[in-house]
This record gives sequence, structure tokens and C-alpha cells, in this order.
Amino acid sequence: MRRRKMSFECTLFDLDVGDGPGGRLQRVVPRHVDTDPVTGKTLNVSFVRYAAGSQPGSKLRLPMEPINAGRCDGIRAGGWVLDLVWRLPVFASGERVPHCLLVDLRGKRIGDKVYAGEIVLPEGIRLRKVREDLAVCKIVGNRM
Repeated sequence: MRRRKMSFECTLFDLDVGDGPGGRLQRVVPRHVDTDPVTGKTLNVSFVRYAAGSQPGSKLRLPMEPINAGRCDGIRAGGWVLDLVWRLPVFASGERVPHCLLVDLRGKRIGDKVYAGEIVLPEGIRLRKVREDLAVCKIVGNRM
């Protein structure tokens, strides 16, 4: 897994949806971003309402970021992390949405997989239609 920066798609915004300066603010999250294929400029951003505390929650796809790579036996032995899943579909219902889910690599050896059920989910986040035995990444390299 590569180290990723903040995910725009998982950032909450307060959008003014009223008429004029006395409008009301609505909490939203980006749903889709259209960009020009040549220039890379943003053409359109679609938003959906985000209601904190609603059940089951807003549908998001959160990226993952590895932690404790220095404590991973497989990486210390010359292995690397192979991403099997880029983003996990989740329901978010908390006041804050994390920019990524942390994948703990501590103690993993070459050939070991990290499963969705091993990821510690922050408060207000739960997996959406994802089996807990879904492999999200694998430590690969030469076995000696």
C-alpha cells in the first residue's frame, strides 16, 4: 500500500444551499468529481447530504493506509505490500469521517494476508456488504 494523502471524497463540507447570504448550511460529502481528461481541471463536483447519526449511515468508500511497517517481519525481510483492494465500502454515521482506514502490518510475514475483519474501524464507521474474510492486502516477496 502506498502512503496516501487526504481523500477529497471522504471530506465533509458545509455547503450553503439557501438563497442569498441568509441561506442555511447543509453538511455534504462529495459523491463524484468530473475532471477534464486533457487539462485535469475540475469540471463538476456532485455532493450528497450527510446526516450524522442517521442509520445505517452515508455510503462512502474509504482508502486504506498501512501502519507499523517497521514491525512487519515480511517487510524487514525484503517483502512489500501488494494492494488487493484500494478502498473499502463503509457506512459512516459519525460526526467526523476518517480520511483513511489504518491497516496494521505488525507481525505479518511474507505470504500473510490482512483481512477486512482485522481492520479496527473508528467510531461511527462500519463495513458495508464486505465479508470479514475479504483479503485487502498481502505481504509478498521472495521466501527464503
